Amino acid sequence: MSENLKIYESLRTVPESAKKKITGGRLNNMTNISPMWRIKRLTEVFGPVGIGWYTEELRREIIDGANDQKVAIVDINLFVQQNGEWSKPIFGTGGSMLVATETKGLFTSDEAFKMAYTDALSVACKALGMGADVYFKEDATFDEPTKYDTDNISAHSLLAVKKRFEQRLTYLINRGMDAKDIYSRLDTNENQIKKAMSALSWINEKEKELNRL
Repeated sequence: MSENLKIYESLRTVPESAKKKITGGRLNNMTNISPMWRIKRLTEVFGPVGIGWYTEELRREIIDGANDQKVAIVDINLFVQQNGEWSKPIFGTGGSMLVATETKGLFTSDEAFKMAYTDALSVACKALGMGADVYFKEDATFDEPTKYDTDNISAHSLLAVKKRFEQRLTYLINRGMDAKDIYSRLDTNENQIKKAMSALSWINEKEKELNRL
């Protein structure tokens, strides 16, 4: 893996627990990424906020929208530290509705600037590669596909789950994630994983024998 892609690859994968499908509105069927997950990943990769990373607000403005609506806009620079050196500013801009038209009339949000800042941080983080697999699905390639990629998981669940787990684990490690960190997040260890994989293989062989009876 290229040294230039090290940070990008370590930040690109988003766990399912940090993703939420958007329903309704202009962003219907798109995926929202948890803001706290972004903060956690910045802290894991660069260090605590104020020590390993920080933001600088450049602009906070209210602009007029259509039909008497108003939009809160926030521009920021994100700075990250790597090997004892601070980065150049990483720009991010975000917006959120301050006054929006709803079914009962105009609604004013007291969360608008906070949400606009969160949006701006997400844009800056995106430049580092954070969440790339959500935004750039065409680049989210896995290992060589097998028949289990299209297998009906309900018909051959044990073997399919085993193959999918092995492929996903290999994919994350090849993308630069540390195996110990992965096991820690799963609240397990390498020996437990090996035992589980071995048990699944044993059950699969017994299933074949059972089908021959």
